[in-house]
Amino acid sequence: MEVCCSFKSLVGGICGSDSRDRKHEVQVVPLTSCTKDIANHLASFSFFGPQNEIDLILCRAAIFKMPNSFDNMTICPQHRAKLGLGWTRGSTRCRIPAALSNHGKESRKIWPKGDRGLGKQDSGTVLQKTGVFIQAGSGICRTCRDKMKTIRPTIPTTALAKLEAQLKTATLQHQHIPVTPMSTVPSTLFSPSAISQAFDLSMTSEYDEEPSTSTPKGKLNCFLAARDVSPIRTSMMTPWEEAAGRTKRHYLRKARQVVFATLEEIAPNNSEMLFRAIKERQLDENDDTDCMLLEALTACYENASHWSSRRQILSIFADKVSFKTVQQWIPDITRYRYSIARHHLLLHGRGADISPQKHVRIKVPPEKLDHFLAFITSARVIQDLPFGEKTLKLSTTEIKIPNVIRNSIPEQIIQQYQSYCLDYFSAEGGKAFDDMVTVVDKLGDVYELGLTWSKEQIRKLKLAKRYFKSDYKVHVSSTSRVPDHCRPYALSLANDSNFTTTCNHQHDLVCDRCNLFPAVVQELELQVEKARIPHEDKEEMKFVVAQSKKNIEAWKAHILRFINQDEARLDILKAVDDSSVLVVLDWAMKFIPRKYRESQADWFGKRGLSWHISVAMKKPPGKTLQTLTLVHVFQKSNQDSLYVLAVIDDVIEKLKTAIPGLKSVSFRQDNAGCYHSAATILGIHQLAVKHNVCVRMDFSDPQGGKGPCDRKAASIKNHMRSYLNSGHDISSAQDMKSAIESNGGVRGVATILCGPLTIPDPSPFPKWEGVSLINDIQFKTEEMKVWRAYDVGHGKSVPYSNFTQTKKTELPSLTKITDVPSTNLVFCEVTPRKCHVAKDKDTKTSADDDSSDADEDTLFTCPEDGCVKTFQRFSSLQKHLDGGRHKYALERESFLDKAMLRYAENLESGAASIVGQVEEIAEESKVPSIKMGWALKRVSTSRHRFNEKQKKYLIDIFLLGEQTGQKADASDVSKSMRKARNADGSLLFLSNEYLTSQQITSFFSRTAAKKSIQVTSASNLDLDDDDDLDDLVSAMAEKELQQMREEILNDISIQHPITYESYNICEMATASKLSKFSIAMLQEICKHYELDTSSIKQKRKQPYIDLLDELVESCTC
Repeated sequence: MEVCCSFKSLVGGICGSDSRDRKHEVQVVPLTSCTKDIANHLASFSFFGPQNEIDLILCRAAIFKMPNSFDNMTICPQHRAKLGLGWTRGSTRCRIPAALSNHGKESRKIWPKGDRGLGKQDSGTVLQKTGVFIQAGSGICRTCRDKMKTIRPTIPTTALAKLEAQLKTATLQHQHIPVTPMSTVPSTLFSPSAISQAFDLSMTSEYDEEPSTSTPKGKLNCFLAARDVSPIRTSMMTPWEEAAGRTKRHYLRKARQVVFATLEEIAPNNSEMLFRAIKERQLDENDDTDCMLLEALTACYENASHWSSRRQILSIFADKVSFKTVQQWIPDITRYRYSIARHHLLLHGRGADISPQKHVRIKVPPEKLDHFLAFITSARVIQDLPFGEKTLKLSTTEIKIPNVIRNSIPEQIIQQYQSYCLDYFSAEGGKAFDDMVTVVDKLGDVYELGLTWSKEQIRKLKLAKRYFKSDYKVHVSSTSRVPDHCRPYALSLANDSNFTTTCNHQHDLVCDRCNLFPAVVQELELQVEKARIPHEDKEEMKFVVAQSKKNIEAWKAHILRFINQDEARLDILKAVDDSSVLVVLDWAMKFIPRKYRESQADWFGKRGLSWHISVAMKKPPGKTLQTLTLVHVFQKSNQDSLYVLAVIDDVIEKLKTAIPGLKSVSFRQDNAGCYHSAATILGIHQLAVKHNVCVRMDFSDPQGGKGPCDRKAASIKNHMRSYLNSGHDISSAQDMKSAIESNGGVRGVATILCGPLTIPDPSPFPKWEGVSLINDIQFKTEEMKVWRAYDVGHGKSVPYSNFTQTKKTELPSLTKITDVPSTNLVFCEVTPRKCHVAKDKDTKTSADDDSSDADEDTLFTCPEDGCVKTFQRFSSLQKHLDGGRHKYALERESFLDKAMLRYAENLESGAASIVGQVEEIAEESKVPSIKMGWALKRVSTSRHRFNEKQKKYLIDIFLLGEQTGQKADASDVSKSMRKARNADGSLLFLSNEYLTSQQITSFFSRTAAKKSIQVTSASNLDLDDDDDLDDLVSAMAEKELQQMREEILNDISIQHPITYESYNICEMATASKLSKFSIAMLQEICKHYELDTSSIKQKRKQPYIDLLDELVESCTC
């Protein structure tokens, strides 16, 4: 029940906390406990009269005499502040009414300024004379003060002494009354009638014992009588819900009479209009509240990155708002998603999170779990502590683990893991969107383009990013009239008919969602040029926008090429039979030798073991997809074209053993140099002739075609880890083979232990200009047919005679230390693991392995962005990833999709109205049309070398990192280049001299390799051997991890040398060369090290130099 203080009924308002109180405490206290000093308050407002805080509060409540129930009065913090020390003067003008002051009646109608405050006695006098209550402390001018002296009644001295004694006595008696919370204090309500009866506001009879005034109801009845309205005789004491209908009608009628009588006084002859306006205002306020809530929910929906989160948010208001209204706030939403959100509401509740159901089986495959655990337990993510341990609580027991610390917060570790699993196109594209958002924020906030403009541009960027990650894959097709979606148009080379496919349709439409990003780029380029931006910031923004545009366009082209090249895999899998096979090739990440128990000395100086994985797939008629994995393990390997040719030679030989009638082999691999080179391609032709098979090669885009190899590598690593944990060592290639074959081996995997290559004649293969642009090759008898993109153009015939050789190159062959028996070369199917609770659809045969389950209990979803297939068994997901076709579904409908659906709807309903031509969309677009072949890979015709200024800057930073142990991050160096300055304060680099993080990373890697070569020149390492160079780099990485703890300490304290950009402040201070810097440069250095320069008022160098000298004195040097 709500509790209020005594002053609520006296002065009105709401009981609550003091607005100035940060704790917002709400406590009702006895009035007698108000004992604060009011001297400063009286002096501030220049008035007199109140003797203490209690007297001040009472006189501002129009109580000029101590009440009889004084001891029972209470007060809340809000009323105490408004009536006491927290009271503020509303106006600086004189507040005396015109009846006494005659203000406003002169010709100028000016109210003079109040230079003093109205005293307590004068406040009562004004109330007595005019009936208007003016609170003590309100403004009063000099003229009115003089007039008040003449009309002010004389109060007997004895009465004043009596009042003062009462107040002092009451204060002293109740000074220590305990304070109680608002929820427990019994309040004493004082009605205005009681106060009026207790106190006579007439100053002449202020101290009479029996004052009498009318009650509020009496005053209201007097007003109603003047308006010829019957008086209010009774008050409604029964709760409204329990009142009878007749009683409700009576009070409604009386309330309407009172309200309209009041409105008629305010607006004569317009009471109905005024009442209607009040009701409409109330409705508008409710509508405003609804709009604010919908706007907030829409923002949450737009910012959600996954459909499950957006479905959860949409279910909050889907049943409260119609689909048409939702479309006004979320224009691109489909009715399907709106219905799914309502379905979610019915099944799980409004905005409910779907809690995962508990299942006995493992949801995450062991190899994926090991991959994640290997990342989060690596030395770059965690560090061991030399003390302490933690306890992990399992379902049945507890285990002790060493105490470790994380180098980053959990959110950053997850972001690092996701970036670690991305290809560089997707990573750079996603980062480019973030960079552009930073530019938009800076333009909107710093350069005053406005919050509305920046929010609109950021909204478009978010929509474009989400579109590239989801719906763009759905829109890409071979027959689209939109040039951004048409694969043949995007991958055709305009000036070469061999690599061009002529579409049988026009490219006269545009995609509104594809045009979001170009439109934002145009707007940013325009605003950067128009805005008044300092030259250095403008150059940096231009560079960021241009680089981001380049990276995002590369990401878009990568998505289209990935889809197109994946068609080759799908077409081959459709065609494979008993006489043909598809082979996916890839070098697995080197395996670092491990011992079951090893000392710290054994950890360093390890050489990784190379192993190559070949996954062969075939699909006999009437059966499911079958696989055979061949693993070639090497003690030492260069991983070059010669080793690849030797491995492929052995793979074809093993496949002919497993499939005697083998006639056709299709190889699929990524764009690594060991595969995508003239030596490998020409060597495979000789192998095809040698084994009498037809061979085809298809190259995938990065991270777009070696998935089967990665998954097999993860399974094999998990198997080897079990072998290692059982007490064995894996320190050589022989141990590695034994680990793979332990415990019955991995099903469908055959392992071959290989030694060094046997190369009869090391004569080189001829060179092939432009080989990196070729992605599909079909070998024939006299020539080979090549394509730049799969199924685009009729292909270019390249005769073998074009590659002239003085003599035929002899192919290398493997030295097989331990071969695999032919009986182990068996293709195997993935055996599904059955559920404990079988469903009707689970009883179907597994012939259709690529079909997805529509039930909501499915556990495994396809990890491919945009694919909506889900599966109940992990084995089904594996088959889908190995040989299935991804199923993409729209998340949002584009403008063109909406137009087509509306067109179909109009045809069905017989609509005959003509709306304009669809081709007008292209004419209205302000974005320039895209050119044919925009998605083809480009090869730079000219390579720009670093100039001396760039080299010096990077080498200085590299050497500083070597000296201090604080290795510079490439992305940070790329950003610092844009703000680097000369000694005179001018910019060091122009915008065309900025370098990207990839360029800087490559430069640092080359510099580190050269430095290591010089240091280890006396060692036995063969630096011409790529394998030795890789081992050297690995050793350097181990050394860096060993120094990580020291680097953390260095990050939190000032260490020698103190540097700024490429300048060594310690050396320059010692040599007294800090004066070479300009004042602006010295200010930037002081600001960088957070030195206090507020006391420097003169524009001189010496005060800043003195601050830097003090900083250098605190250095460890």
